Amino acid sequence: MTAPSFRQGWALVLGFGLALAWVFPAWAATAAGRPLVTVITTGGTIAQTVDPKTGLAVPSLGAEALLSAVPGLSDIAELKVVELMMIDSRDMQPAHWLQIAAAVRDAVADPATDGVVVVHGTDTMQDIGYFLQLTRSGQKPVVVTGSMRDASHPAPDGPRNLHDAVRQAADPDAAGRGVTLTLNGRIVTALRAGKHDAGNVDTFGDGVDSWIGTVEGNAVHWSARPDQRLVFPLPDALPQVPVVLDYPGSTGALLDAAAADPATRGIVVVGFGIGNVSHPMYEAIARARAKGLPVLVSSRVASGRLRPAYGGEGGGSSLQALGAILSPINDPWKARIALMLALAESPQAAPATLSARLMGQ
Repeated sequence: MTAPSFRQGWALVLGFGLALAWVFPAWAATAAGRPLVTVITTGGTIAQTVDPKTGLAVPSLGAEALLSAVPGLSDIAELKVVELMMIDSRDMQPAHWLQIAAAVRDAVADPATDGVVVVHGTDTMQDIGYFLQLTRSGQKPVVVTGSMRDASHPAPDGPRNLHDAVRQAADPDAAGRGVTLTLNGRIVTALRAGKHDAGNVDTFGDGVDSWIGTVEGNAVHWSARPDQRLVFPLPDALPQVPVVLDYPGSTGALLDAAAADPATRGIVVVGFGIGNVSHPMYEAIARARAKGLPVLVSSRVASGRLRPAYGGEGGGSSLQALGAILSPINDPWKARIALMLALAESPQAAPATLSARLMGQ
């Protein structure tokens, strides 16, 4: 075979170079055109598999294994992974919330980041979602997701949920809608999210009032943009705020015990109806208020505004006279988070100031 001439060789090099010039910019443009989504993993059922010896689900999957189980995920967005912790969400503590919120804050602050996905267990997912909602900064989407079934299940829901969360975080219209919990195709606002079924994959799909959109295949459909007035700075630490339930037969002893703990900085009481408590609980609240402890009264009722409509000791009017606060947030777990942040921001604030702050004023 005759060796190619200089001219022929140069033509081959030039042709190869032109081919690269055609292919590489197209690839580079595709890569550059993809949104950047930061995925922060914290553990949860989604990262668990069944131990064959015990038959019980245990933590086992790192971020790489989670993402590799979702075909085509890298086509949706460029992914930046932060493996923050590996914890079952039943063991999540307020100190962990601060770590997760700090990681979200750092991700959002990166100008290259378009959205953030937090992978978390469902047991306390509504808590971290609401905490991130109240400490959010900017307009970038923050999506919390996980799964109800571990990765060993014949039909695991984790891969779909992770796909949907990344798809949502990469969606240009997701900005400004606050923090969401996205599972089973439902986009649920963290403002109203709650776990309502112990085993069903649609555990956060309790009703359209909490849904602000859906993810269907490769499409994100939006239906609402929630009001998001209440925002707090992210503190360095969170105060201790126990929750005490009132019930027929309550003696108030549990509230007294909570108030006696030197670490307690405030108390949330789960009362009745539109903001009432039993007489023994009223007396315990009076003792706590005499010590200067803020007391926030929420309700066992899921919806409806609390107000001082009833007289007598234990009625809402008598509670306000003690300096207790009728919560603008019925859900006691969310009310607790809001009170913790309000106290972290202003430890010595008067009840009226705390009440106004919790109203987002």
